[in-house]
Amino acid sequence: MRHRLFTPKRVLALVAAALLIASFLPFGAASAIASIPRKFVRAVTAPVSAPLNALGRALRPPRHVEPDLGSADQMRAELGLALQRINSLQSQLKAANERIAVLSQVRQTAGMTGSRLIDARVSGFSSRRNHPVLHLTRGTSSGVNNGMAAVWGFNLVGVIENAGSRNADVRLITAPKTSMEVTFAPPTADPSAPRYTDRIKLADDGRTFEAVVNLDAPVQVGDLAHLNDAAGNWPPLAKGFVVGRVIDVNDRTSNPLLLKKVIVQPLVDLPRLNTVQVIEPVG
Repeated sequence: MRHRLFTPKRVLALVAAALLIASFLPFGAASAIASIPRKFVRAVTAPVSAPLNALGRALRPPRHVEPDLGSADQMRAELGLALQRINSLQSQLKAANERIAVLSQVRQTAGMTGSRLIDARVSGFSSRRNHPVLHLTRGTSSGVNNGMAAVWGFNLVGVIENAGSRNADVRLITAPKTSMEVTFAPPTADPSAPRYTDRIKLADDGRTFEAVVNLDAPVQVGDLAHLNDAAGNWPPLAKGFVVGRVIDVNDRTSNPLLLKKVIVQPLVDLPRLNTVQVIEPVG
């Protein structure tokens, strides 16, 4: 009978002897001896384990990464605020460009040569018998006299009346039965822009003006009405100042096939002004 060299009992005895010997060896030597079987097993199983590991990674579902919703919401909010700021700046720029254009128009048409502006504080407003007036804290002692024009920026406010030594009134352009000649023009500094001159009168609402013009008149919503007054019914130094803006153009007239109605509204709420400037002739 042939005896096997390695039987389970002999292998177990060899392992036990090896562990006993390793227990007396230094730690480094024991680790080196223990690593020999691991390296041998790794070398033998590498051709099989590598494809199995790759297959496992392919079959394993991808790791789900939760998005940082807090950061996304914050970025969205910051983007919204930035867009609001951009829109606000664009509106301010548009308003500034329009103001520059209007000032250029007023400079071209107003007879401001030989005059100065007197700042006057408004102490109150009253509408005695449908006669709207602003009360000023300046009078003849400050150079404010009857018949002078009162303005606010480039807007025509009215005419000085009842001037005393230390106070005066401004009869507003929205006084009943007010009528004046104006030139309609778009708010641009372009001298070639279309212009049209006609008369406007106070509407029944007491706040706006209206004019009935030819159907082909170059007047559109957004145009400004500048005081022209060729007849001389208003102070000469008020010429060119803005009476209001065209807010509506419609065909509600007696002859809509030939005429159209233009509605003009002052740019400022005249009764609520706190200050005005009085144009005083000099020289």
